[in-house]
This record gives sequence, structure tokens and C-alpha cells, in this order.
Amino acid sequence: MKEEPKSSATHKYKLKWLKDTEAFKCYSCDSTIQVPGEIPDLPNDVIESTNEYKSFVKDGKLQVHFRPTHYHLRAACITAKNPEFDTSNDMLITENDKRSFKEPHKCLIYGEFKL
Repeated sequence: MKEEPKSSATHKYKLKWLKDTEAFKCYSCDSTIQVPGEIPDLPNDVIESTNEYKSFVKDGKLQVHFRPTHYHLRAACITAKNPEFDTSNDMLITENDKRSFKEPHKCLIYGEFKL
């Protein structure tokens, strides 16, 4: 019996404001999210974050850790690593986040995720 891939429902993607995090690289595209000490202009001051298994080699041994991963607030970045991502089920936006949004944030989120 073929094992079905895990649903992205096990992942919940939360918005994180860069002023409250030390995220520097996108887990998907591996490009810079922020330069240390510099918060990008809005709407790029918000990212998506979840917890995922990450594997890497350290001292010649494979290491696997379940840890936070960070993504640009772009559907392409999230779906490149997690093709089963479903915005309506997997993306959490709190009321506090909504109150903090400026117009560029709203435009980006609607444009990328149709929310």
C-alpha cells in the first residue's frame, strides 16, 4: 500500500512581524528575508512561519530537527516546499494581525492568497 503524503493540515502557517523575530532567510527560496538590524519596508515586514522537520549534515552525520521555518509572504515560496498548502485551512491570521495591517499588507495578502 502506497503511503499518502502528509496533509499540510498538520502545518499551520502563522504571520510573524519581522520586528518580533530573528528570521533572516526564506526556507523555500533561500533568499534574504531581512538583513540583521534592518526591517524591510511594508508589506515585506511580515512573513509566514510554521514548524517543520529540517534535515542537514553536521560533523558528517545527518541531523533532523523539528523547528520553526520562515517563508516570504508569497504563495510560491510556501507551495514550493509544501505543494498541498491550502490557504483557507492552513493560514492563520489573528484579529491582532488584521488590526495591524496597513493597505499594502492587505493588497499583498489578497493578491497572493485571495483572502
